[in-house]
Amino acid sequence: MSAGRWFALAAVAAPMACGGALEPGSTLSPDGECDLAKPFQQVRELEELKRYSPGYARLTRDELTIYFSASGGPGKASAIYVAERVSRSEPFADAKRVNGLGNVWGPPAGISADGLHLYLGETMPGAGSERAYRLRRATRTSGSAEFRLESDTLELPYGPNAAVSADESSVLYPDLGPGLERGLTGRVRAPNGEWGAPSRVAAGLLGALSEDGKTLVHPYGKGSAPDSVAPGAVGLSTRSSSVEAFAAPTFVDAWRSEQPSWLSPNGCRLYAYHAVYYSAGPPPVVVAAIWYSERPK
Repeated sequence: MSAGRWFALAAVAAPMACGGALEPGSTLSPDGECDLAKPFQQVRELEELKRYSPGYARLTRDELTIYFSASGGPGKASAIYVAERVSRSEPFADAKRVNGLGNVWGPPAGISADGLHLYLGETMPGAGSERAYRLRRATRTSGSAEFRLESDTLELPYGPNAAVSADESSVLYPDLGPGLERGLTGRVRAPNGEWGAPSRVAAGLLGALSEDGKTLVHPYGKGSAPDSVAPGAVGLSTRSSSVEAFAAPTFVDAWRSEQPSWLSPNGCRLYAYHAVYYSAGPPPVVVAAIWYSERPK
């Protein structure tokens, strides 16, 4: 199985400040849309997608296209779906299944900044310790073209979940430490397209990775949360470069048991996967939703 050689890194332009340069010491986002020192507030649900029971959302940088894993309804096979909207103030239109992915249905791990590369996890056939997981990439030539899976893959040790930054420079995936404590392994893509050696970069669980791979919003791991933080809470970690480990997280209020999955390029909005389990089965029924929250200005 290939170590994963993927080329054509997406170039991402830094966001421009609105109305000129920001004052020194300002905590406003680079475009002036929100105050990055303020907490995320007013958690809302994307009601129009609830009927799909969606999970692990990934959005394009303009937030007008969303990819998510879903069963598609009773009797339908799991797949990755895509939905679009005309503006952030409008609801998403009906979702459609993403074609060209064969039997690989997710969860989505990231979408490149140009929208031409879709990363997704794959669960290989097998049971128990024989089951294997890997990261795949699908590419297309334009926004209207169909995705096609590439042959190169990256092995994932503990499940199909991963997070790839929109600039395609960094990937994170869950790992287990010597004491079976949960954490995250990171790899950085070299100029030749190869993923570098793995290294542990954070304690805690997988979450939303920023466009440049330097900010992570994720649930605290067991033993990594301060005494003042409730179990299942979410923290924000940063690092100065993608080759370094993340600093200890700071508490992010307004989020508790949700699974953050996408952070807007300016850091102003956070999207998360929220699952509610009903035991009215058998089998148990899982109802999922996508929630989002914004920082005020």
